[in-house]
Amino acid sequence: MDFAQLKELLQLVNNSELREFELDTNQLAVRMSKNNSAVVSKVTTENHAEAPTAVATEPVPFGEPVKAAKPVPSIEPVEVEEPGHVVESPIVGTVYLSPSPDQPVFKQVGDTVKKGEPLCIIEAMKVMNEIKSNTDGIVQEVLVEDGQPIEYGQPLFRIKEEGQ
Repeated sequence: MDFAQLKELLQLVNNSELREFELDTNQLAVRMSKNNSAVVSKVTTENHAEAPTAVATEPVPFGEPVKAAKPVPSIEPVEVEEPGHVVESPIVGTVYLSPSPDQPVFKQVGDTVKKGEPLCIIEAMKVMNEIKSNTDGIVQEVLVEDGQPIEYGQPLFRIKEEGQ
């Protein structure tokens, strides 16, 4: 495929309702996208060795050249661990924050909690399992909603331990 054919293909895709187009032959690999995110184009040649990758920070309309920019290093999201002790679910089930629908919640944000005091109930296979605090402190955060299905190991409460 020569430059004129590639240009014609570019215009055909631009004038169509296609959002993405990819072509891979023995001599050439081209990927085009009209999505409104950063534009990344990669062209490979006959031996499928990658040519330099162009990255634009602004969306570029089809038919206009993409200016090469400095490569952007990939940034992995880093989880920032908040202070406090996290109480996790020991089982899969449905969490209830009060002993019954007509009673107040066991503990809410700001409440003092002692080791062994109930925090919530998890219903699993029609059995009500009381989840107790395994530390002394103050409830910083309730990480679930009443009646929410939960998984094993899912965080339920964050407790600021005494002395923190």
